[in-house]
Amino acid sequence: MAEPRLSIRIDEKIKKQADEVFRNLGLNMSAGITIYLTQVAAQKRIPFPLTLEKPSEISKKADVLEQNAKRAVQETVSEMKGKGVPIALYDSVKKQPYLEYPDGRKQYRISK
Repeated sequence: MAEPRLSIRIDEKIKKQADEVFRNLGLNMSAGITIYLTQVAAQKRIPFPLTLEKPSEISKKADVLEQNAKRAVQETVSEMKGKGVPIALYDSVKKQPYLEYPDGRKQYRISK
């Protein structure tokens, strides 16, 4: 039984960009579109979130959220140090957690 054909119109620039992505994945355009349509059918929805916001606006909001989160963590750490509470941190060089005391002392062996 012959498979049905699908004919669509698409912006040439988008087609070229998608074709390059598919080619880098070892796929052709037909296989890429088939994968997409298979996911739509399996999930019974578009397999990614749809939004009216432009990606640049989303990125800006994400940056603001990240900055706010970092500021909140820094404020909490400063507040805890001010109260004399040691702070649990992670040393990415030594690849291990440690407690940092308000006086700057670090304790690497943390027992339960």
